[in-house]
Amino acid sequence: MQEKSFFERLSEFEHWANHEVITSLEPVFESADRPLKLFAHLLQSHLFRLDLLEGKEEWKENWWPELDFEECRQLAEILSKRWQRFFSSLDENGLDAHFPLKTHDGKTFEVTVRDLLIVLFTHSQYHRGQIALLLREMGAEPATTGYFAFLRRDNQSVNTES
Repeated sequence: MQEKSFFERLSEFEHWANHEVITSLEPVFESADRPLKLFAHLLQSHLFRLDLLEGKEEWKENWWPELDFEECRQLAEILSKRWQRFFSSLDENGLDAHFPLKTHDGKTFEVTVRDLLIVLFTHSQYHRGQIALLLREMGAEPATTGYFAFLRRDNQSVNTES
């Protein structure tokens, strides 16, 4: 698998996992303030970084937006379409492109597109784990959003033969 295809696959996984979170939040969203806040942050992080990758505004202030359930659902769909467009326009060398990134404390450093994608996808999984824990603590059933669950969804299997 070429590297660009690998990241496209992670983007597909991201969309699927976010949909699973939406499904698990739907029956409890009215009482799930903390999980919803984390999910809004996860989505906002993708929005801001995708804007950066597309050459739009570099720095945004509100990394923890107050989005309701429906706004989160809509933003997840918008992001899925935007990621598809981003990857369709990215050539294989595009992953090596460098650009400046500003940290929360105002420091600037350079990263590659590849590095930013790794940070985003691992950041998302981190917060989906937090959301699952919070939902379980509320007595709700969290989504299973691991990569193997994504593979099983595609009816792919892991070869267990020796």
